[in-house]
This record gives sequence, C-alpha cells and structure tokens, in this order.
Amino acid sequence: MKFRKTLIKILLSGSLAFLGCEKYHPEYYFCGNIKGDSVHFFREENYSEDLFSNRHYLDVIKPNGIKIRFMDYYGGFFNGGDLKVDGVSRSKDEILEFYDNKTQDGKMVLKVAQIEFDDYLRKIKEKKMNFYNKGLDN
Repeated sequence: MKFRKTLIKILLSGSLAFLGCEKYHPEYYFCGNIKGDSVHFFREENYSEDLFSNRHYLDVIKPNGIKIRFMDYYGGFFNGGDLKVDGVSRSKDEILEFYDNKTQDGKMVLKVAQIEFDDYLRKIKEKKMNFYNKGLDN
C-alpha cells in the first residue's frame, strides 16, 4: 500500500512538472511608458512557421524615434522562454540593423542587448509592483 501511494505521488508530481514546463512569463507582459520610452513586452505564437516556434518580443521606442526590438525565441512544451536575447533589431528613418548570434559582431551586440533587456524587464516588474501596491493602499 505504501509503495502504491509513493508511486501515485511520483506520477502526480511528474505530470505537474510536465505541465509547468513552458513558461510564458506573464509577469512581464506590459504596454506603457518607462522613463520616456514606449515599451511593449508580449508573446507571439508562430504555428505556421514551426510547431514549436514561439517568441517573446520587447519593443522599445525611444523619444528620438529609434525603435529597438529584442527577440527571445523558444520552443513549445520542452523549452520555456529563457528570457535570453536571440536577436535584436534597431531602426530609425527607414534604416534597419539586425543582429543575432551567427556572427562575432552579432554576439557582441547581443551581450549588450541582454543587459538592456534585463534592465527593461526589471523596470517593468517594478512598475507593475508599484501599480499593484498603490491599489492596495486605497
């Protein structure tokens, strides 16, 4: 009887772990302004390209008109979004630059982009927490 209960616990915990494999990071979903920048973090599912091709995007528009898009690619069930920048684009006045980890220059740009990306995620979380905490004070 004890063996059966243990087996049931193992199976239940395994199935719960499996269901929790994909992490969409809703705590970062955001559309608003952060220190003068227009910021939008969202998830996009691309089933037409590849069954397991999903993306997180962080779009930033600076006051000077520069648009930056940070891209986090991830697969379906077995690879939740790791919040690591896989690509970044930057545009202004119809000029577009794109970087990924396929070139040495791209790898260097992604290192800097990851720092900026992490900083925006931190600011998003702070802004959302401040919003929720203000609601609790009333």
